[in-house]
Amino acid sequence: MGSISSLGVGSGIDLQSLVDGLVSAERSVAEAGLNRREVQAAERLSAFGLIKSAVSEFNGALTSLGDIATFQKRTVDTGDSSEVAVSASSDAALGSFTVDVLNTGAAQLLVGSGLVDSNGAALSNTSTNIGGGTLTIGQGTQPSFIVQIDASASSLNDIADAINSADANSGVQASVVNSDAGPSIVLSANDVGVDNEIYVTVSDLDGNDTNAQGLSQLTFDVANIPGSNLTQQTAAANAQINVNGLLVTSTDSNQFSDAIEGITITANEVTSSSVSVSIGNDTSQATEALSTFVDEFNKLVDIIKEVTQVSVGEDAVSSGVLVGDSLVRSIESQLRRTIFTEFKDGQPLGVRNFSDIGVRFEEGGKLSLDTAVLQEKFDGNFDEVARLLAGAEGVDAVTTSTTETTYQLNS
Repeated sequence: MGSISSLGVGSGIDLQSLVDGLVSAERSVAEAGLNRREVQAAERLSAFGLIKSAVSEFNGALTSLGDIATFQKRTVDTGDSSEVAVSASSDAALGSFTVDVLNTGAAQLLVGSGLVDSNGAALSNTSTNIGGGTLTIGQGTQPSFIVQIDASASSLNDIADAINSADANSGVQASVVNSDAGPSIVLSANDVGVDNEIYVTVSDLDGNDTNAQGLSQLTFDVANIPGSNLTQQTAAANAQINVNGLLVTSTDSNQFSDAIEGITITANEVTSSSVSVSIGNDTSQATEALSTFVDEFNKLVDIIKEVTQVSVGEDAVSSGVLVGDSLVRSIESQLRRTIFTEFKDGQPLGVRNFSDIGVRFEEGGKLSLDTAVLQEKFDGNFDEVARLLAGAEGVDAVTTSTTETTYQLNS
């Protein structure tokens, strides 16, 4: 009997082509299987990417909903008053009080006019030198700052620029005005109140620090106004208000931040009658957080449904790439647990689960939010709603497991 190769030659059969064809067929089957598995793996990876993104957004919504600060915002109602502005932090107690503005604070204004130049002649412009030396300027009990004025650069413009650019300037603004009476320099306090009163002492190059010559023309002492060379155009004044009939004074601004804990009152103008101020719970941020929670829950449900649903057609049945996946089932279980868990510890009837505060299950496993029901619960049981959503034993604690699922998806 001949060998296989000789048989191939003698019989006229193209044995090599037959072998090549068989090998190619086997390779095609293997490659098709590999390609199919590669496509399936890519589809699963893409599906998990969608779920990971949705879970991340959902966890972000849970974090906001479970943040107690979401429930600590305050509303402030001052009616139609523009005379008083009030803000409240989370430390502010709920309730109401009255405010009367007796005085608004005034910032001190000093003017130097009728000045003479370094030769003693009436000053005719803002560019002529008046004389050099050292200015020491202070406000109330604040540290003073020093301004060196060179005799060759001692015009009103030079002096104003030097004061304004001084590194340690505590809050004094200098400006130059060309008035009908001649050039003048103006010093003004940036802030109101007697704590910001300005004083100016001079060390004059001419050796006389108090006369109305040279740089000494700019001296001012509120305790000795007649002996000062600058004129006080506007005296510093403190702001004063009555809070529930009690006098409160601010010596450095028109704001009162320590009259009532957590409350800042700004006196804009003297009131003609008492302004009633009411402090309440701000429910808008909590409502928005719960609405976002519902939206992100529904987005996650949609994505899970998309990658796990089974569709039956006329000729075939198609399945989502993650049908039966244990991780997806775990996420679904945790979502149901979040929604259906009832919290009885310390919670009154009617504020124990999501459905009690207006969150409802709809067709297809999605949620809806009845904001009217939620607001009703806020109005009657605000603290209990806050404890349900952000308390140590509430929804925020239960949803920790959902957050842990994110870590699994990240691995």
